[in-house]
Amino acid sequence: MKSLLLLLLLANAAFAAEPLPSWNDTAPKQAIVAFVEKVTKAGSPNFVPVAERIATFDNDGTLWAEQPMYFQLLFSLDRVKALAPQHPEWKDKEPFASLLKGDVNLGELVITLDGGKLTVESYRLYPIDDTIAGDRAIAEEIEKLKKSVTAAVFASRGYSIDQPLAVIPRDLPNTFADIAAGTILANLCTDAFRKATKADIGFSVNGLMRTGLTRGKTGVQTVYDVFAVTPLG
Repeated sequence: MKSLLLLLLLANAAFAAEPLPSWNDTAPKQAIVAFVEKVTKAGSPNFVPVAERIATFDNDGTLWAEQPMYFQLLFSLDRVKALAPQHPEWKDKEPFASLLKGDVNLGELVITLDGGKLTVESYRLYPIDDTIAGDRAIAEEIEKLKKSVTAAVFASRGYSIDQPLAVIPRDLPNTFADIAAGTILANLCTDAFRKATKADIGFSVNGLMRTGLTRGKTGVQTVYDVFAVTPLG
């Protein structure tokens, strides 16, 4: 036992002494290590006092991909399908039944948290169907929001949020599970940026593409549909 403990301590010490031990020894790793050494070494012309060191990480869409869904949700959906043969009762139990049938719904989940105990009070599915009339009060609020967004973002460029802008023959997904399928939209956006800026070279970086384009019944894409793909571009 003492020998095992000593080996573990030695392994942990060696692991701690090696910066970024899980990284391959490539140029990006070397650049990061060199930068940290420069700004943390006392006497260095690039030294930054501890109180002034600020590190910013973009977890939204870059370190944590969110399109077409968060990884945690994709994993959960895949696990439900993988475990379904062991749970035949799921075919008649929501939300598993709709997931396994491929239905498209919005879910309303009501939970309570009492003294650390999480309880599911109710779960209800609402089918996504554009033939069903929505709540009038909510629809009016949405129209007000559309007008304010048009005034703040699009009007100065001669557009309105619901204005038809393009037609696509099929879905153009932004998916991290199928790089080839997402490349079409990425190339389209990159070419658009390159043409708009008159640049010789253009790049689409991870996190820039926020969503895909869905054909729907007509293929018509509005100004907002296109804007939502790369709202920061």
